[in-house]
Amino acid sequence: MKARTILLGAATACALAAAGHAHVHPAKSLKPDDPALLVEARQGGMAMSVAAIGAIGSGLERKAPPKSYRMAAMGLAHFATSLPALFDQKTSKVAGTEASPAIWSDSAGFAARMAEYRDATGALLSAIDANDEAAVAAALASTKAACKACHDTYQLK
Repeated sequence: MKARTILLGAATACALAAAGHAHVHPAKSLKPDDPALLVEARQGGMAMSVAAIGAIGSGLERKAPPKSYRMAAMGLAHFATSLPALFDQKTSKVAGTEASPAIWSDSAGFAARMAEYRDATGALLSAIDANDEAAVAAALASTKAACKACHDTYQLK
């Protein structure tokens, strides 16, 4: 993985963490002139997502209080709301990604998958805020399932 992608992922995670207790809102518009920047942002966000999901799963295994991994869940929820903007049509021409052309040819299906991910990460954050370990475990499973469902259909193998 390119160092720039890793740094962008770290910067994304830091920016999301800095959002504090802000309510999660859908992204307004993120369309820089260089579509490769959008691709790097989404790849960095995906890397952050893997780390956050792993941290939450580890916290559950250790029986850590759910609120101790709230920041990871908040990062996931913020990323989920930003994700649609990171798949702008212009990014379909960027080489070297695992994004399937079906993302743009089946935009309604892809939007539905992203909505499932957004809803799952929102439920995960709510379960953590409720301090409900069983609900956190269920919501984490739903979040993982939403990731898998989207990648199974819209990620090149």
